[in-house]
Amino acid sequence: MKIKVRRIDKNIEFPTIISKREWIDLRTAEKAIINKGSYGLIPLNVCMQLPKGYEAIVACRSSTPKTFGIMSANAFGIIDS
Repeated sequence: MKIKVRRIDKNIEFPTIISKREWIDLRTAEKAIINKGSYGLIPLNVCMQLPKGYEAIVACRSSTPKTFGIMSANAFGIIDS
């Protein structure tokens, strides 16, 4: 099975596999400032083409709130074919 991955901005580091479970670390497509108590959207720098019937789950790492002081409102997103 092959998953095609394309970066939107070629200047941002390409996602790489970070564990044996095939997790990848994504990078934001742009810098964002989100004030305390407000919300914002942070675009990712990736497009994926998945095989029919498969999905990719986008989730915050457990260290994101501690490291960056932000938390995903819905905790995860899904990319499907």
